[in-house]
Amino acid sequence: MKKVVLVSLLFSSFVGSQAYAYYPVEAEELTALYHRIEHGEVNSAVRELEALSDTDVYNADVWSLLGYAKRKSGDLIGSESAYKQALRLEPNHKAALSYQGELFIRQGKRAQAQENLRQLQLLCKQQAEQECKELHALDTALKR
Repeated sequence: MKKVVLVSLLFSSFVGSQAYAYYPVEAEELTALYHRIEHGEVNSAVRELEALSDTDVYNADVWSLLGYAKRKSGDLIGSESAYKQALRLEPNHKAALSYQGELFIRQGKRAQAQENLRQLQLLCKQQAEQECKELHALDTALKR
């Protein structure tokens, strides 16, 4: 009987409108991690985000921020992998597209960064210009 209940619980965590592995990460937690990265606590943020990506495997925000943190730490391969996972989960994830575009610039792949910019332009078309910070960040990075 215990096996049936356990299997049922595990299965139900992967089915439904939002499939979270065990514990969904709150936006406030990610915001705090972003600020830690910006204040130089990159390595500890990477470790924490890696742990979060293990517990909330379907959260594109976690993967996107992990990619950002890994890029800031110099781990470009890990960064690329995390952005790809974020975009697999949510193909129109604006932060992941912008951050991945900045990674492409760093890798000398300007054409791919331009493609991300075009995708962001389409996504942001409906928003007021000042509301699409991801578009502006990548556009600014491309102009440098």
